[in-house]
Amino acid sequence: MPEPVQDEAPESGSISNTNIDEVMSVLGYPVNDAYTIPAKEILYKIREFVMPSDIEKGVREPTREVGERGAKFYDPGIDSKYIQDVIRRIEHIAQWAVDNDHPTITIS
Repeated sequence: MPEPVQDEAPESGSISNTNIDEVMSVLGYPVNDAYTIPAKEILYKIREFVMPSDIEKGVREPTREVGERGAKFYDPGIDSKYIQDVIRRIEHIAQWAVDNDHPTITIS
């Protein structure tokens, strides 16, 4: 097995603050401005404890609202497939961190 290359970190992508808070809540972390988490800890949580019922708790239905002056607000919500995708991305990044001797990952 070839040695991992340090400068080939996985792409993290972009996730809104509201959505990352929902996903981190599914993983059992309190809402925060930034998360610095031991990589092995989050891998363990994802692989051993995340159940479909946990993911369903993070689902948020889409909403539409009209303000007093007619402004329209739309929240597309979050579905379980999106939450699963984000968790897989976090798992991939955490595994890379462990493989490359980075003890923590930061999500902000």
